[in-house]
Amino acid sequence: MRSFRFSRLSRLSQLSRLSLSFALAASLMIAPAASRLAHANDDTNSTTSNVSTTATATANTTTTASQALTTWTQRLHDASVQQGQPVVLVVHLARDCLYCRRWQATFGGEGDFKKYAKTHPDVRMIVIDRATLSRPEIAEDYPEEVRWLYSKNEQHDALQPGTPLFEVYVAQTPVWRSYGIASWDTAVMPAVKDLDNRRTTAVSSVN
Repeated sequence: MRSFRFSRLSRLSQLSRLSLSFALAASLMIAPAASRLAHANDDTNSTTSNVSTTATATANTTTTASQALTTWTQRLHDASVQQGQPVVLVVHLARDCLYCRRWQATFGGEGDFKKYAKTHPDVRMIVIDRATLSRPEIAEDYPEEVRWLYSKNEQHDALQPGTPLFEVYVAQTPVWRSYGIASWDTAVMPAVKDLDNRRTTAVSSVN
């Protein structure tokens, strides 16, 4: 009888040890799987967050560019030009800028402006041509009549702009600004002509 009880207790003990072994093995298998699942969720959340951040940044850049264009369009619309007051085009270039050289070519934008200015003496152009894109403009790059602009740009840390940069000034006040030769025919020269004709129209109405 005692032998039977001992044998039964021994089997129960073995079963208990087996149960503990299975439980431990199961926990060891489940833990890595749970960890991988957690990492996968983290990666998914990170990817979603990065995509969302990129989309937000793109939207903000587009909005900023649109707002800048609206601001310059409004400035141009609101500008007034008095009789005899010059409309000054300031062009920022660099000698190693391919697009700048293209704008200065025989049939480029510079030639168009000079041709127009021959019959419109109150329209002027000033070129600021720095040595290289890799360094900022220096005072010597600015003709004497626009040294005030150098001081202003130095104060605002704006001496290394993208090129070509076109700025239109009336009474030392910027009324238009845009980058790239693509903007020359569509925005810059039309802005200059609009300001010049606006003054001419105003003078004609007085006469």
